[in-house]
Amino acid sequence: MKHAQRQLRVILGLTQLPIDTHIIEKNVVEAEQRKINGERNRRILRVLTSHHLWLQGDSDGIRADLSDENLSNVNLEGRDLSHVSLANAKLSGARLRGAKLVGADLTGADLSRANLTGSNLSSASLTEANLIEADLSSADLQGADLWRANLARCVISPENLHLALNCEAPE
Repeated sequence: MKHAQRQLRVILGLTQLPIDTHIIEKNVVEAEQRKINGERNRRILRVLTSHHLWLQGDSDGIRADLSDENLSNVNLEGRDLSHVSLANAKLSGARLRGAKLVGADLTGADLSRANLTGSNLSSASLTEANLIEADLSSADLQGADLWRANLARCVISPENLHLALNCEAPE
């Protein structure tokens, strides 16, 4: 620990570290992060299981509301997320390949660097969504609302973009 404190003082250019400085070993931080991710994944699984029942018309089901959740780097490939509320959710780096997001509310969601290859986003609301560097290859965007969505550096075919914008395809 003394070596770490000395290195930190050199890096910061300080003779003395602030009294409230705590140095924590990397493996402790990683173990805590694994625990947090495990709890998050179990909670999401419970919510999506109930949502699946709701989609089937079961009275025990509840429509999933994951608004404002931090779902960065989560793996939801091939999941049926139809009509899920993900408004303002953080989905940066999420793996949503082949996911069914029909009618989903992704208003203001951060989907930067998300993999949405082959996903179905028809009739989804992507208003003000951040899609910077997202992969929308072969994604179905028919009827999707892209009002003020940031599509900078995202991967999308001109045909899919025209379909989403409901305009004529270029010839």
